[in-house]
Amino acid sequence: PHGPCNPNPCGKFTNCLVVADQAVCSCNPGYFGNPNLGCTAECIINSDCPLSRACINNQCIDPCPGSCGNKAECSTVSHTPVCSCPTGFVGDLLTGCLENQDASPHPCNPGPCGIN
Repeated sequence: PHGPCNPNPCGKFTNCLVVADQAVCSCNPGYFGNPNLGCTAECIINSDCPLSRACINNQCIDPCPGSCGNKAECSTVSHTPVCSCPTGFVGDLLTGCLENQDASPHPCNPGPCGIN
């Protein structure tokens, strides 16, 4: 049947809803723009996002959560999560960092010879 949303007057990636016998266009979830002309995803590829974000499921988000192991630190470099163990820790960056038990204390601190 013919109506305000048939044929659909809205652009691509939109929804058409009839309100008071008028077509009201809105962007689909996760899409942005002018629904009368057509909506687009926030991103398609990483370069659509700031360097500190990655394009995941068409959204620019922080890629760090869940990327590194326990106690590992994460920073985003050019859209990519980079894991590292904090100072004094060693281990597999993807499974976890452990306190470095092999780190021997500095032999001169405290001084073995007493006060000079």
